[in-house]
Order: sequence, then structure tokens, then C-alpha cells
Amino acid sequence: MPTMIGKVSVLRTVGFSGSIDGQPDSPPVFGQPCSGTGGYGDIAPGGVVIITDPAGAAIATTQLGGGVTTSAVRKTESERVQREDLIDAIYELRIALVAGDPVRSAQLNLDRANVRLADLDNPDPVPPFEGHPFWAQWCDVSFTTPPLPDHPTYGVSITQRGTSTVTRQEVLSGQVSLIIG
Repeated sequence: MPTMIGKVSVLRTVGFSGSIDGQPDSPPVFGQPCSGTGGYGDIAPGGVVIITDPAGAAIATTQLGGGVTTSAVRKTESERVQREDLIDAIYELRIALVAGDPVRSAQLNLDRANVRLADLDNPDPVPPFEGHPFWAQWCDVSFTTPPLPDHPTYGVSITQRGTSTVTRQEVLSGQVSLIIG
């Protein structure tokens, strides 16, 4: 009877290592306790995790444990959206700094468009500013189930957020990892 050890990850923020126009932007400290925030506030210690068999019948219930901040670029849609927002915010700041120069403003807008196109066309995030790489901060919240009956697949529902299917092999390897948001 396997025990499922897993984590559910929620994106907290993205940034890049380096500086923009002399202003440093460095990643936050990782390894700190965390839980989901905002619309993901339910991804926190005590959140209910329900495990189902292939027919959808509940076979185990457990709770989310503690979370820890981690650094990983996971190439999710939520990371891409936050990268776009960051790129836009930085370019808007740069445009404000050259407000009286229409040629420089136009060049900055072209640079922003090229960075966004490169980011969309490339599976790996493109370093947007002075060649510095992106980082992403995630909150990984753990859970562990009691021993489960043997099945080829299991359904995992995290706090009423739908059901994800994991294989018996994932459970046996201890590699159950779900991403929300």
C-alpha cells in the first residue's frame, strides 16, 4: 500500500537578477515559510486534500502541511503573464524617464515588443534586461496521505480546485507535484 508524498505549488512572484538603469533587482530569500495568498489563500496548512480511486470514489483524506518558498522557472502560463507585466512595468518606467524624446520612446517600445515576441517564441524565458535571467518564487505546500490501496491512477483534489490524475509510479517515486495558478 503506497503512501502519497506530494506538494502543490503556487506562483508568488517573478523577477530577474541584475539591475535596470542602475537599480538593483535581486531575488528574494528562498526557503522561508509560506502559504498561498490572494485568490490562493486556501493553499495553506489545514487545506483539505482528497484522494480518489480511478472510479472517482474517495479513498483517503489528508491536509496540506507547511509551505516553503522555492526558486524555479517552471515555464507556466502564470509565470509568462507575470513576466509580461514586469517587462511592461519596466519599459513604462524607462519611457517616463525619456518622456521628452519621441525617438528614444519609440526605440524603447520597439525593444519591449521584441523582448515580448522572443519570450513567446522561446520555451525558455528570455533574459530581458541587460542579459539577466528571470527567476520565479513559488510556494510549495506539502501533503502526505495514509497508505493507499493499489490502483494504476489516483485523483488528487486540493481544496475544491478540481481533480488532477497521478499515476501509481509517480506515487511510488515520491514525485507527486501539482501546480495551481
